[in-house]
Amino acid sequence: MSSKKNNGSSYDKELLRISTALLANDNSKGLLRTLYDIIHDIFPFDSAGLFVIDYDKDVFYEILEEGILTQSDLQDTLTAKDLLGPFGYSGNHPDTWFYANGSTICSVACQSKIYRNPQWKLMKKYGLKEMIVGPLMVNDHKIGFFCFNSTKKGFYKEEDFDLFEAIGSQLALAVNNIRANEMMLVQKRNVENLLTISESIVTVDSANELISEVLAKVKTVFPYDDAGLFVYDLKNQLEKDLVVDYGRITAPADRIAAGGVVGWMPLNEASLYFAEKGPLRSKVSELFKRFKHPHFEFLTQEGFQEIIGGPLKNGNNLIGMLCFWSKNKRGYDDKQLSFFKLISDQIGVALGNVLAKEELIVRQKRIEDLLKISTAASNIQSRRELLKVIFETIKPLFPFDSAGLFLIDAENDAHNEILDDVEILGSHDDSQVSLINTHLLGTFKHEGSAVDYLSRPDGPHLFNLQADGKKWPHPQIDVMLEYGLRQVIGIGLRSGSETFGMLCFNSKKEDFYSERDFSFFKAISEQVALAVKNVLAKEEITRLNQELKQERDYLIDEVKAEHNFEEIIGNSPLLREVFKSIEMVAHTDATVLIEGETGTGKELIARAIHNRSDRKRKPMVKVNCATLPKELIESELFGHEKGSFTGAFERRIGKFELANKSTLFLDEIGEMPVELQAKLLRAIQEKEIERLGGKETIYVDVRIVAATNRNLKEEAEKGDFRQDLYYRLNVFPIQMPALRERRDDIPLLATYFAQKYAAKFHTYFKGIKEKAMQELLAYDWPGNIRELENLVEQACILHQGRALSWARELVPSKSSKGASKQKRSTQQFDIAAIKEAQLEQERETLLEVLKQTNWRIRGPKGAAKILNMKATTLEYRMVKLGLK
Repeated sequence: MSSKKNNGSSYDKELLRISTALLANDNSKGLLRTLYDIIHDIFPFDSAGLFVIDYDKDVFYEILEEGILTQSDLQDTLTAKDLLGPFGYSGNHPDTWFYANGSTICSVACQSKIYRNPQWKLMKKYGLKEMIVGPLMVNDHKIGFFCFNSTKKGFYKEEDFDLFEAIGSQLALAVNNIRANEMMLVQKRNVENLLTISESIVTVDSANELISEVLAKVKTVFPYDDAGLFVYDLKNQLEKDLVVDYGRITAPADRIAAGGVVGWMPLNEASLYFAEKGPLRSKVSELFKRFKHPHFEFLTQEGFQEIIGGPLKNGNNLIGMLCFWSKNKRGYDDKQLSFFKLISDQIGVALGNVLAKEELIVRQKRIEDLLKISTAASNIQSRRELLKVIFETIKPLFPFDSAGLFLIDAENDAHNEILDDVEILGSHDDSQVSLINTHLLGTFKHEGSAVDYLSRPDGPHLFNLQADGKKWPHPQIDVMLEYGLRQVIGIGLRSGSETFGMLCFNSKKEDFYSERDFSFFKAISEQVALAVKNVLAKEEITRLNQELKQERDYLIDEVKAEHNFEEIIGNSPLLREVFKSIEMVAHTDATVLIEGETGTGKELIARAIHNRSDRKRKPMVKVNCATLPKELIESELFGHEKGSFTGAFERRIGKFELANKSTLFLDEIGEMPVELQAKLLRAIQEKEIERLGGKETIYVDVRIVAATNRNLKEEAEKGDFRQDLYYRLNVFPIQMPALRERRDDIPLLATYFAQKYAAKFHTYFKGIKEKAMQELLAYDWPGNIRELENLVEQACILHQGRALSWARELVPSKSSKGASKQKRSTQQFDIAAIKEAQLEQERETLLEVLKQTNWRIRGPKGAAKILNMKATTLEYRMVKLGLK
């Protein structure tokens, strides 16, 4: 090149020409044209390179734009093959050409061995042999380097260095100025573009608007072929792409649906890579090799070449990732990263606001939904209504394909399902109907089962029927899998610290539920738990009420059957006097005092008075004053308030209140403590009571019937019983005769009790032996009727199907022995009458049974079978009794 060297005057003119041309340029395109149009004439070359160093990123790249050159096929090829950088700067071989701090001539072949770069192959292909290299210096700072290349070896000489370095000084200033100017223009354009984006962001209220409007505005200032806007749930390690969710992606909808990429997915390392390392750009081919992502399944077919991406933050919180895809091989360069960051910062703020608004909307909706569920649950009265609420109220708000509701019996290590109404389930849950039809709603072992796992306290829990079902088995799982169910979300139903059940919702999708659903599902389960508890409580109350009603009906029937006036056995003169007294006093409200020995039937008389009174619609209330501890009599009679004494954990109604509008029978009134008699007197006189520990005066309308085996008059005279109370009780006295005073009633009573217990023990009553009857009549009966009944009951047990005699000796009293001779004829008359009465009773019994069987004697439905006797015996008795 020395032959082209200019003289001093011409040299200065050429430099002035270059300087003038360079100063006229304010952009890199003009600079490159000057390089090839003017400098090429002054300092010949076959191709040139102009490089800038980015010390922050430790790279260098060539500033050459495709399509602006006409002289160099090589440069166009480098541009087309994306071989303009950036390239790593530091860390290369120290003899590498771009480290030169002064003018240097290098061999292309030699440098291609030292610095292995794809450019060298092209340079060799285009016949380049030599290059002259020098730094671009501004104020002693190396901002880049440049080179001129020749196809001729030895074309450049050291004497060319002065002109080369002078040109380099001019180029360095021009490059520095142009870069500063372009940076200012870029910043100005970025500010304008960001202002445009910000204006669109201000009006955004939803994720859909963010995708449709803001990203569309971004596309006008930052071109892309497709975008991804990911939202992260770092707590639950989930992500979702709003662009995909709102159908704004370019890939066909059928491929997206098949890929299962709509909605929340597990957080992917590819997304995190851009969020943590970005903003950065990458070739798509390299990205696909390095990572796997569900989106890649359909993005690989769209022809994308480059991607640029980075984090979305709201303050210091990472909330997502933004990325743009380009089908252009040089779709993005490093200079765009700073502007991309500004865009992502804006969108991050917008996304944070949108998510906050949507979270507020979701919370409000969940509050409204829970209110609907709570309202519906509070009205549940039965299991059927509970089932309807689950499928008709909860399902639209928290979708599921099938449901399960179990009750847990921890004490017996068992559980059972209660969703068993086929009529309702038939239109909602086929799998549940199948479980019912295959008898899989029964009781199963709890520990180690799927229900055990799902009901554990740290719930809710997610359960994969195929994978987790092997570790936590359950008889229902096979049927659930047959119906396509794959995932379960379940939680224990709790009441205080007790887990009494388990609620689960089932889906046909394996990942339909996630931890994001836990809080709402838990809130739903709490409402369901209350409803289930209420239903169970109502069922228990109904059961207890039915039992109480049955017991009450039984007791009333028993009272009517055993203690009705008409069934008081006896016809002695003394007993007839008692009957007259009952008839006189029953319809009044007068207080009655029944006196008599133990076992004479005082309670029976009290019931007879009550059953013939106007108060008979309500049961008579009985208090036995002799059986209650002294400390509890007051509470038993008048009731107590909660906390009135140790052990009073709740308010209790006393017998006076229970007997309101009825009769209160005070048995063994003589045993009542003196200190309580004053309160009883006040209650009888004033018809007012106060509960123990209470301040409220309660009016009661109670009729008092009292009974005693003591002589209360003598007790009152001695001071052992209050006289005023005695006179208040003794308004209408009835004296019950002892059994020894009404001996004529003994045969009737004995026969009655014998028939009663024969029926009870399913035996046939064949009468009482004559000697045994004589013993009854001679005995003094200190225990009165109660002793007689017990004696006859014992004989019925011992002499089933035979005439009765007694298991113990009945010792006659002295008075009975002395009077036996005088009354022998009377007793013989009485025995004959008794025998006649027994035969008549037997005749009536046989006649009634024969009528029931249409006079059929033999066979399983014959009278002999019912009477528990041989057919021949029955026929004999029929002949004897005159039955035909």
